[in-house]
This record gives sequence, C-alpha cells and structure tokens, in this order.
Amino acid sequence: MAEKGDIRLDLNENFFLPAEYYDSITDDISPELSTYPSENCKELREDLAEFYDLNLEQFVVGNGSDEILDTLFKSMVSPQGKMGYYVPSYEFLEFFAERNDRETVSIPLKSDFSVPVPGHKLEELDSLIICSPNNPTGLMIDEKHLRAILENGLTVVLDQAYGEYAQRDYIDLLKDFSNLVIVRTFSKAWGLAGIRVGYSISSPETSMRLRDHMIPFSTNSISSTAARSALKHADTMKGCVERTVEERSRLLEELSEHGFNSIPSEANFLLSRPPASISPGKLEEELERRQIMIKTFEMNRLKNYVRITVGNPEMNVELIDALEDIL
Repeated sequence: MAEKGDIRLDLNENFFLPAEYYDSITDDISPELSTYPSENCKELREDLAEFYDLNLEQFVVGNGSDEILDTLFKSMVSPQGKMGYYVPSYEFLEFFAERNDRETVSIPLKSDFSVPVPGHKLEELDSLIICSPNNPTGLMIDEKHLRAILENGLTVVLDQAYGEYAQRDYIDLLKDFSNLVIVRTFSKAWGLAGIRVGYSISSPETSMRLRDHMIPFSTNSISSTAARSALKHADTMKGCVERTVEERSRLLEELSEHGFNSIPSEANFLLSRPPASISPGKLEEELERRQIMIKTFEMNRLKNYVRITVGNPEMNVELIDALEDIL
C-alpha cells in the first residue's frame, strides 16, 4: 500500500511543474463561496475557446473527464445501441457502460498494440471510443486510420487525456468531421488531478446534446477558477511537457540497458516488459519495498508488462538505482 513519501510512478501524474505554478493558481482562487457557480462553466469555456481558437459552444466542461465520458454513454448510445472500444485501453470504460446499462463491443488491438480499422464491426455501433495516446500503451492512432473510421459516419470519441504529450492532437479534424468528439483533462499535463476538471470539444450540436445530459453545477467554482488560472500559464505547462518527453527518452534507454523491452510512447509513461529474470509481480513487490510504486496488470494480455510513469530526473535515478539492486 502506498504511503506518504513513496515515489508514485503508478498514477501518471506530472512531476515537472514548479511550485511557482501552483502558488500562482492558489493566489487566483477567490471565488464567491456563498453563490452557485456558473451552471455550464461559461467563463472557463470562454477561456478554452480562446486557448484553442475555437467557438465557445464547442466546449463542455465536467467534473473530470470521467464525467464527460460517463455522460457520453448516456447521450451518444441509445438504450438498444452499442459503444465500441479498443482493448486494452482505459479500464473504466466498461464501468461507465455498466452503470448506464449500455452494451459494449470490445475490439482487440493488434499484436503490436496498434489500432486496427474494425471494418464490418462499425456497422454494429452507435459510437466508438479511441484512447489516443492510449493508456496503458502510450501509442497514438494513425491519422489515416482515424479518418477512415470517421468517414463511416458514426460518432467517434477521442479520449486525449495525454494529448498534450503527443506530437499530434487531431483537433484540426473537428472542422472536417462533425461526428468527432475530443475529450481532454486538466489532470495530466496540467498537473491538476486534484481539482477534477475535464472537457470535451465537438460540434456545437453535439456539445448541446451532451450538456442536456449533464448534472447542473457539476464543476465547482474553486475547480473552475483553478483551471482558468492554469490556462494563463500554458507556457509553463508546455515547457514541462518538453522536459517530460526528453526524460521519457532517457528513461526508455536506461530501461533498455537493464533488459526491459518498452513500447515507444507518446504519453508520460512507458509500458515495459521486464527481463525474463523477474516477473512483473515480483518487480512490483521489490520496488514497493524501496518505496517506489509502479503499475502491474491482471489482464492476460498485459500480465507480462508493467507501466512506469516518467518521473523527474531525481525519481528516475532512484528507480534505476533500485533496478540495479534488484536485478
């Protein structure tokens, strides 16, 4: 069990943002606590529209991207319809389907964990969720494949929780495809997992349909204000993303030198197969004894892998030192 002081390389948090970033956000938080927040987070949506150079009506804000995804199951899948998703990917998708009594169709990723075009299966679906970069693999869907799926006309939800770390964000495709919904969060690259703010970007018509199924006032004033403040420090976030990407390359190389086989990632983590001399479970146990936490999997297809968040340089040095001791 994780304790205070542990190096948490299991939750994909951002370890690169400086204290000044958080101090500035904290200084900006002075909401009217006696009054209700904006029902649809209009002010935050205005700031997001300016940040992306899009229309206010294209944005929906929720209590974390999980609320957005949960509401998409309600609004984009009929009671008799089906939502498709690739496996392995975000583990809560099946939970959202079950709680909304919606049927799902799981589509296996290829042997190299890349996304296939599902072909005839598209005809069965109301909607399809694609995590890109995918969690836990860190891989992006190829643009050619994404366009081919969108051209079929069904609603495509592109979960981009780790989108800021990728080389390509696909937001420009919104002008060509009204059936595309992009979901993002302030929890990862923005380093604000504690405020629980996520948002979607889509056509105004789709956004209105989604808002009609949202709980009023689901995002509180403090969280909304913190997210708005963070947007003013986008350069800081982008600089930290660059440092994360650089450190990711170094970590991949270091792990390779210690016998790990890692999948090239476009997120802030690496999915890696440990050397044959140690099982993922034993590696997790040994690292936990040294107060370093990593992610292991029960799913059969991932049972030989671990997921390791890209820590800051000091964390990664401790990780590699621990691996040298263990291996």
